[in-house]
Amino acid sequence: KGDGSRYVCDNATAATIRAGALDLSGLTLQKSAPPPDNLPARPGQELFWFATYHTSAALAPWMAENTNYRLLRWPDFGRVRASDEVVRAAQIRIVAALASASGSVATLASRTQSPIEHATRTMNALACCGLIEPAKAAIEQPRQSSQTPVPLGGLKHFLRNLRKHLGLGARQ
Repeated sequence: KGDGSRYVCDNATAATIRAGALDLSGLTLQKSAPPPDNLPARPGQELFWFATYHTSAALAPWMAENTNYRLLRWPDFGRVRASDEVVRAAQIRIVAALASASGSVATLASRTQSPIEHATRTMNALACCGLIEPAKAAIEQPRQSSQTPVPLGGLKHFLRNLRKHLGLGARQ
């Protein structure tokens, strides 16, 4: 589909895309005749995930190496299931670590004991699919205790004054 929400291909082509064996660098979206009815429509996010994951081991140009990212939502690992078991396990560990706490690519690779290449490729795919965003860098400063002493009695003193003011009589 022209907006990237769906794509159509046969099962053999999908397997080739999933394995990273098909060069998608020259892929362009264009209007054409409707796809054949005998081919299933697949989610565009699946194509984006595999195209981005297999493109390069370098960090995507729109991402910063020292930026901490946070996970917005998990990818559908049923759809974007890596064909290699080691890669699949690394992707799940990286996304799980990102779900528990934000981090940079290097931090996530270290935290999950995954190769930096797996962390970089997974973060690229997550970013391309809109599943992560930069974490807020602002950390709240601890509050300073007030320098004015709190009067003794607090609520008890307040209620006593309120009853006195309303003429209900103050309790002793």
